[in-house]
Amino acid sequence: MLAALPNPLEVAVSVGVIAGIVLVFLLLGYLIYALLNAEAF
Repeated sequence: MLAALPNPLEVAVSVGVIAGIVLVFLLLGYLIYALLNAEAF
């Protein structure tokens, strides 16, 4: 991976972007899971 960035703002932005992507994938996975399970009801 990359070395520690000297600018804390860049670190915060990169962490925020990664966290945002993870949240988006979790939401998409939850929606797909709910749609697949909706057939059982």
